[in-house]
Amino acid sequence: DRDVTGVQTCALPIFPAISAFALGCGRGTAPAPSPAVPTAAATATTALAAPASDGAAAPILAAARAAAGGEAWDRVQGIESKGAIAVGGLTGTVESVEDVAHGRARVALHLGPIDSLEGFDATGAWNRAPGGEVTRRDAPEAIAQTRTRAWMVRRGYLRPGAASYRDLGARAEAGQRLRGLAATPDGGTPIELWFDDAGHLARTSTQVGPFTIATGYSDWRDVGGVRLPFRSVVDRGDPRTRATVTMTDIQLRPAPPDAAFAAPETDADRLRFTGGAQSSELGFELINNHILVRAAINGQPARLLVEDRKSGV
Repeated sequence: DRDVTGVQTCALPIFPAISAFALGCGRGTAPAPSPAVPTAAATATTALAAPASDGAAAPILAAARAAAGGEAWDRVQGIESKGAIAVGGLTGTVESVEDVAHGRARVALHLGPIDSLEGFDATGAWNRAPGGEVTRRDAPEAIAQTRTRAWMVRRGYLRPGAASYRDLGARAEAGQRLRGLAATPDGGTPIELWFDDAGHLARTSTQVGPFTIATGYSDWRDVGGVRLPFRSVVDRGDPRTRATVTMTDIQLRPAPPDAAFAAPETDADRLRFTGGAQSSELGFELINNHILVRAAINGQPARLLVEDRKSGV
């Protein structure tokens, strides 16, 4: 059997809008990290330099803005993306809608037998898991992570203000020289940005719980006057959970409506006890520490096993 319960969202970008669905950091038991050579992300986080002023970061960010399309980004409102994703031996498709003007996104994932949907803005995030359960992430830490994701959707590093920066210096990776900045968006969590000599964003790195997640970007193409990466690889340090996303179509769109980012109803929204009651009793049997309830299916008696997976029943 293949364990796919780890295919769930967590607050970090593949593309700025797309979460690392396949990293196992939101649901179920994540695979144990591989004891292999430290990842590029781990190397980056151990090489922090002394704090640098925003002025020291300015030439790096100016080069990034020019490489990405410069003033053309001031006119970008929305982005729709479609592509393919491969992780853990599974393949599927991914679709995203980004509201660049307001830092919101909605992402749909179809990976093998798994369908998942999520959305977020600067106030929080929601997710509809493969089983249909809808959860809202509104804890303080989750909100801080989501603010950084919203900043990335806005391409905050291409715009003045709204973040502080730390200079990470330069390093070589895969035959190219990268220059790094650690950015902390206002109210958000830190994220490392590594730029190549052409000014393109080559890699990001962020910490989510115990995991250091590195995302590499490549295959930059012109889309309506701005440059966007058509390939990204998300690496948590374990080859089994490395995700590769290849975009097949990216289009600039007008600003999406608010309804595009509205969370689906949760079970609490949809379900009510009859007669205005606040609770109900259901008999069950406890056999070998398993909960069994009596029911009927198509008029035929049945015993149903209630399984508690610690994240939705």
